[in-house]
Amino acid sequence: MIGESGMKPTVHIKKLADLAYLSLEESEQAALLRDLEEILTFADALTEYPLEGETEDGRQGKSVLREDEPRSGICREELLAAASVRRGDYIAVPCVFGGEES
Repeated sequence: MIGESGMKPTVHIKKLADLAYLSLEESEQAALLRDLEEILTFADALTEYPLEGETEDGRQGKSVLREDEPRSGICREELLAAASVRRGDYIAVPCVFGGEES
């Protein structure tokens, strides 16, 4: 990936592996480095495409996301009343990792 400075950033595989708590052999580090360089090159290539306006095939590029608009949701008391087990103002659910029901 070529940055604005025109230089390719340095990928420190050992540091990245340490941050991700990974233990990698030398061959795995080399493979990961190649994969990351391919990913960064692909991401850099995406910056060449416009995000808005007309695309090469004539379609209009525009955001397909709707605007956030506040709207009323389910009433808190209705939700709590529908819960099978309630503890005060909370819905009790089965414990997944051991211990008591929360």
